[in-house]
Amino acid sequence: MIRKLTSLLIVAGLAMLGFSLYEYVSVQQEEASTVGEIEELLDRPEEEQSNSSWFSFFGSSDRSSSSTPAEEEQADTEERAISEEETEGQRDRESEVNESEADPPGESEIGRNTDSAQEMESSSNSTEQADAFNPQTGEGIALLHIPSLDAELPVVEGVDANSLRKGVGHMAETALPGQGEQILLSGHRDTTFTDFGELEIGDRFIVELPYGTYEYEMRDSEIVDREDRSIIRPMGEEVLTLSTCYPFHYLGDSPERFIIYAYPVNE
Repeated sequence: MIRKLTSLLIVAGLAMLGFSLYEYVSVQQEEASTVGEIEELLDRPEEEQSNSSWFSFFGSSDRSSSSTPAEEEQADTEERAISEEETEGQRDRESEVNESEADPPGESEIGRNTDSAQEMESSSNSTEQADAFNPQTGEGIALLHIPSLDAELPVVEGVDANSLRKGVGHMAETALPGQGEQILLSGHRDTTFTDFGELEIGDRFIVELPYGTYEYEMRDSEIVDREDRSIIRPMGEEVLTLSTCYPFHYLGDSPERFIIYAYPVNE
């Protein structure tokens, strides 16, 4: 009787081990496939990007393939006319500046004003592109690079079970990089976030999206109860929040969550 029971336990243990290995390999294959899809889209030439839903927010400057030669010639003429008007207007403005008797500003002041204007324009464009980016649940949206772990992880829209099998999940209710609020990314401790216990204050996270690349630095971490929803809240500033189950090597459903807070790197 004892031998039969022992044999049954061994068989059950082997079956569970086999299923776990199969599940692990399956998840790894899905993650690899998602990374490949994201890399393909990030590297795709601009004329091909416009045909993808991920890049549709950019708009396409290409003319429709159904345009006739006459329509294309008319469009070219209109573009040249607009360009000539802009050039003429620029000449007029330059002439007014040259004729002005006011003393020109110093070079350092010009440089500061130019840099400030460029930063404001870049920030505005980034926010507009992030606002227009509208991925669907289950779609790969970015690559998450963690240099200290030598990791490159796919980021998928949504934190449901199917999305988390493909990679790190982005909670759709939170912001995207460039929107100036909390960005929440979640991942399984036994797949995507396996080495999170090794991360330290000062480690970097780089999020590469179709509309830009954003870098964050880890400033703080905490451990909270699995039912604690207070971590999801308006921050008043851009904060990359990463969440995974804790303890890292706990068997079964973990009772807690390990949370990391990372802030934009301004260099």
